[in-house]
Amino acid sequence: MLVYHRRGAKKTPMDFHGRYWTYLGLEAVHGQHMYAEQVKDRRADNSIIILLVKNKSPLPLVRGVNFPYNVHDTLRNTMTDHQKIQQLREQIRYHNVRYHIYDEPEISDRAYDALFAELIALEEQHPELITPDSPTQKLAVSLQKELGEARHHGRLLSLENSYNAEDLYAFDERVKRLLGKPADADIAYLVDPKYDGLSIALTYVDGKFTRAATRGDGEVGEDVTQNIQTIASVPLHLLGTHEGILEVRGEVLMSKASFADLNEKRAAEGQPLFANPRNAAAGSVRQLDPRVTAERNLDIYFYDITYADSYPWATHTEELDFLASSGLRASTPFACANIAEAVAYVHAMESKRAGFPYEIDGLVLRLADAHAFRSLGETGHHPRGAAAYKFPAQEEMTILEGIEIQVGRTGVLTPVAHVQPVEVAGVMVRRATLHNIEGIHRKDVRVGDTIILRRAGDVIPQIVKPVLAKRPSNTVPFSMPMRCPACASTAVQLPEEVALRCINASCPAQIKERLIHFVSKGAMDIDGFGRRSIAMLADAKLLTHFSDIYTLADKQEQVLPLLYEEATLEKKGVLEQSGLFSTMADTQELKRWTNLVASIDASKKQSSDRLLFGLGIRFVGKKLAKVLAESVSSLWDLAQMSKDQLVALPEIGDKVAESILDFFQTESNIEELRRLEAMGLSLQGRAPTLATGPLSGKTFLFTGTLSTRSREEAQKFVEELGGTILSSVSKNLSFLVVGEKPGSKVAKAEKLGVPILSEDQWLAMLEKT
Repeated sequence: MLVYHRRGAKKTPMDFHGRYWTYLGLEAVHGQHMYAEQVKDRRADNSIIILLVKNKSPLPLVRGVNFPYNVHDTLRNTMTDHQKIQQLREQIRYHNVRYHIYDEPEISDRAYDALFAELIALEEQHPELITPDSPTQKLAVSLQKELGEARHHGRLLSLENSYNAEDLYAFDERVKRLLGKPADADIAYLVDPKYDGLSIALTYVDGKFTRAATRGDGEVGEDVTQNIQTIASVPLHLLGTHEGILEVRGEVLMSKASFADLNEKRAAEGQPLFANPRNAAAGSVRQLDPRVTAERNLDIYFYDITYADSYPWATHTEELDFLASSGLRASTPFACANIAEAVAYVHAMESKRAGFPYEIDGLVLRLADAHAFRSLGETGHHPRGAAAYKFPAQEEMTILEGIEIQVGRTGVLTPVAHVQPVEVAGVMVRRATLHNIEGIHRKDVRVGDTIILRRAGDVIPQIVKPVLAKRPSNTVPFSMPMRCPACASTAVQLPEEVALRCINASCPAQIKERLIHFVSKGAMDIDGFGRRSIAMLADAKLLTHFSDIYTLADKQEQVLPLLYEEATLEKKGVLEQSGLFSTMADTQELKRWTNLVASIDASKKQSSDRLLFGLGIRFVGKKLAKVLAESVSSLWDLAQMSKDQLVALPEIGDKVAESILDFFQTESNIEELRRLEAMGLSLQGRAPTLATGPLSGKTFLFTGTLSTRSREEAQKFVEELGGTILSSVSKNLSFLVVGEKPGSKVAKAEKLGVPILSEDQWLAMLEKT
């Protein structure tokens, strides 16, 4: 464990008995005799890096990584602000690695936030000490007019492709021949997932992040530095001591779960959907506004060092260990002693492909010996010491037989393709998504076309393109209907939206979809309802509102015949022929009825965030529903909140706030909530009662030193009067209150037009309340 210490030399004993030292959120020394066993390095400030040992045994390392502990021979309150800033930055960097890279946080979110807030406060007091690699500058980005070019330090090459075991054995034979090895020699390989994302190169100079560039043509790519620095798992400063230039290569990824959430949000907003996680990741990185990138929940896996001033690593594993110890999320390849083991591993992984949280389109074999890998060199296209094994194709051809228009719960009209059944990646596909009319027109897909079908993400079938050479002469371009197919209401295209939408809230298709959403697993989780049973009950007018679900227990005689109808015709026919249908159906459906009623009753105990999600408010997904429920003491508080109060909540923007306001300003929605509450559903939130008072609806932020009270006291006073305290300057801020020696917040507030109050003006405002 490396320790910074201002005095001492080799084997100088340091008695810290009776002192409680903490650093990076961990106990460093407490009532122990520590010894400086070895001088590791000397610093320009005359401090030295030493190795501490306890009872002559080195302290345990964290995952084999030497994290620095800054131990001073004086108490923390005697440190200069500059030293405190440096210490806080190192603490935060360490905890970022524990959280974002290893997923093993060592302190609570609250403790981390306290460290971050302290660093922000100190940097505000000393703006001249703010550096680009400070953790506070992670989102200090600005809108770009265009993405510039950046030349890589090393070449970013492609890989030679292999499609079967024979190709892999042939690759192994070439490697042996080039290395001068006998044909029966064993060559060790490392096998890694071939992540399907955007290839990227990051440059660090003396440990500081300086640039990020896409692969481009392998030598010159797009400069996406500002966008990449917003990704949570990218450190702005590497852990440990680094000198010179280091360029590392990785893959920018979006997880399957994040991709599904993003497309769900875009669908609700009427925006075009991304075809797959790779396109979503690439589009997110190439944004001119880095703030969009920051919202997309991206990640990066690093797998190669494309340039370094020196290469001390004997194996590729050592290279990856170095990346991990520096705070980068490095891949963890599978080690194979020879090509036979590698081929066996490849075949084993094919069946596990769908279980990866990220999309992978194959595996990469690479020589384990780093020196041998470099000695083989490269062609103009690929390194000779690595090969990619591509998984079997996930695309097939079929015939587009028809296009049906479906109506979603928010009224969006979505075209769905009916195709001639075809097996794609082991699954029989009969329907595929077309997303929206813009996608149909862009691809010029027509009924009767031979089309290429892909299982995007191995899950959602989608049409890639038509095969024009096979297009029949009688096909015609598809036109979206201008009326809702379910209720015949006029379809409209709202401003800034691509999709057409039915705005009739009483549309029977929307009612069914809203009910299906309400009972779904992520919402009220009522087991026993299927799409068909919901449709039957809705068509019979037994279900129109959510509250109707909780009256079904009293309507057994009306509901059971419909449940009989839901039995499959095949099963019903077989039982009728035997004369047993009536008896068996009675028994089975009565049991199903009992289970359904029990599940409905159990759903009354679901938390309010599930209910809020189930209500289907536009733009409010599961995550935002949880944020809202945790921000109020009751869902009724949301009905009392202004737009300013809503946007002051975490992750709530203007569109979401307006949607929430629209929902709670609609009397029929309020009546439905009252019915649900009367039936025993909980509207209880998880926050203290919503503050009311003369400052209700107003948001404040303090900067600088106040003369009449501490900043904490001022914030508490505002909250007691019903106001809300924000953590940063934004257009949602009502007032910035400025004390002595304010920080950079003033300039930002002026730029955004946020009202700025002196302490006296703020006090005068309070006197008028």
